[in-house]
Amino acid sequence: QMLLLNTDQLGNGDVYERLMEVQERLNNRRGLSQQTIDQIQSFKWSEEKKVECGQETCMICLCEFEMEEECRKLPCTHVFHG
Repeated sequence: QMLLLNTDQLGNGDVYERLMEVQERLNNRRGLSQQTIDQIQSFKWSEEKKVECGQETCMICLCEFEMEEECRKLPCTHVFHG
């Protein structure tokens, strides 16, 4: 952001306005809807899934999964608490 603001010193302020628009869009992001999340297949965490998935922690909260905990796997293969 600072780079864009510094490069706009010779301009007319358009960069600042664009930055404000981007900031507003970022503030309004909400992630996936619950309906979309519910469509992602869930499973119980196990030693087998740990090996299969190649990860031990949730990609959202970064906490380790516990055995038999409900999880979901995204198409990109990242797993999160379900």
